[in-house]
Amino acid sequence: MGGYDFVGEAWSGGANSPPLAPDPNPIDFEGHGTHVADIIAGRPFPDPERARVRAVHAAPDAPPVDVLVNGVPAWTNVPFRAVSSYASLAPRAYNIRIVPAGATAPVVIDADLTVEAGKDYTLAATNRLASIAPLLLVDDNRAPAAGQAHVRFVHASPDAPAVDSPPGPCRREGCGETRFPHRNQNLCSFSVTGSVRP
Repeated sequence: MGGYDFVGEAWSGGANSPPLAPDPNPIDFEGHGTHVADIIAGRPFPDPERARVRAVHAAPDAPPVDVLVNGVPAWTNVPFRAVSSYASLAPRAYNIRIVPAGATAPVVIDADLTVEAGKDYTLAATNRLASIAPLLLVDDNRAPAAGQAHVRFVHASPDAPAVDSPPGPCRREGCGETRFPHRNQNLCSFSVTGSVRP
């Protein structure tokens, strides 16, 4: 039997749940596998009644980190440049804390975020460690039209100047992300260049 367990044997999503522990064994474990199979077979994807959140470590001088959701480790030992898989969450407010991997302090990010049903989010830890800050992005994971693609730029370099990218300039402060319309994947070309704009 092939497949993958995206959650693990113990994670429940509750406030005191053990952390996510994905593994390549999809076999049922005390009803868990049957529950996941029911979700995959019986629910639309993405689930319009839940939100999905993933984490990105984009702080270049920060060590690997653990990401805690309501005090429970959701992703552990996340290194710089890593992008986690999505975790499915009920739509409501959550407290997010980021700490060095394997430690409980210092808490370098302590933020509250609210997620909405049917939406996907990317939570990025950005800037250098001394001024590390969360950046929450809403992801557009809808399938593009045939022959087209979604492209998103996020300027997350802490010491780079403003840059130019289609359709216009993007500054590190307050820019967050730059979106532009679908492009034909066979014809699209672009460049990102330094900007001297104030």
